[in-house]
Amino acid sequence: MSTDNTKPNGTTRIIALSVMAVVLVAGLGLFNLANRDTKSSTADTKSAAAVATSCSGFEADARKLGKADTAALTGTFAPGDRVHLAIDINGAAYSWELTGVLGAEPKLTRPYWFSWYTYDMDRKTTFTPASGSTPESWSTTAHGKISGFARMEVDIDVTAAGDGAITFSRTGSAPLPTSLRVVSASCSASGTKSLPPMM
Repeated sequence: MSTDNTKPNGTTRIIALSVMAVVLVAGLGLFNLANRDTKSSTADTKSAAAVATSCSGFEADARKLGKADTAALTGTFAPGDRVHLAIDINGAAYSWELTGVLGAEPKLTRPYWFSWYTYDMDRKTTFTPASGSTPESWSTTAHGKISGFARMEVDIDVTAAGDGAITFSRTGSAPLPTSLRVVSASCSASGTKSLPPMM
């Protein structure tokens, strides 16, 4: 009686499948590790941005706000400077704050027909009495939280020279890769003709 050795027996098949399974699991593990490292390094580079600006550089610097989860735009402004900033919030939740000479309540609108949003905001004005050579002053801080799809617009006529800051910090996940988008930004310096903001 002859034996047919051309067909693999059950033991050989089991060993081959086991080896394939080990290779597949190891490959997936290496892929996930590499993918996790890439994501973490990307998250680190996009996590925070701090930009110093002035009226002349406000438009270019303001557009850097949409490239980070936490962004702070600070600058020194002069009386008569007219500052405009419009930002679309696309689905994520953010906390925001406007301080110093930029401390004003923003206006919220719906940029799309399907837009919805929830928000809260508060404004606080502080008086600092004169001390020595420092004159008395008033400062305003506006802050709040917003989530959903909304357009936040800030229009400020600076009345006194000083520093101001606009800060955004993402507090929730975003359905889109860029959840904060600068729609328009401009600053007309004191004594110059006001131009419409560039879109």
